[in-house]
Amino acid sequence: MATSESADLLLFLMALEQPSDEIKRTIVSAHKWFAAHRIRGYRWDRGEHDYKELLADVDADALWARFYEIGSGRPVFGDRDGSVHYRLSEISAERRRGYGWYTEHPNKVLKRIADWRRKHLGR
Repeated sequence: MATSESADLLLFLMALEQPSDEIKRTIVSAHKWFAAHRIRGYRWDRGEHDYKELLADVDADALWARFYEIGSGRPVFGDRDGSVHYRLSEISAERRRGYGWYTEHPNKVLKRIADWRRKHLGR
């Protein structure tokens, strides 16, 4: 699952004026998933090795890994050779340096869900 793209799709669905019951269930379910998988207390920034990494920061906005394994919900990281890893430290320096492995984008969904619920679910 790709969190940034999923957040964009969810924001699109949330903008529908008359979403079907199925779309409403999808939005509620996706919101629950984003809320359950957010990473708190870290920011995605340049570290001491000249590539971005998770750095402790209690004031940082929530983050999500860019990709999650369907079924387990574990963050996954891919390398140029097509291999999949569960720890960012296992992939090549070029991939650690050159890709946005974490995103804040789903925060937009979390910030808009209360207004969407009032408008479409009456709560």
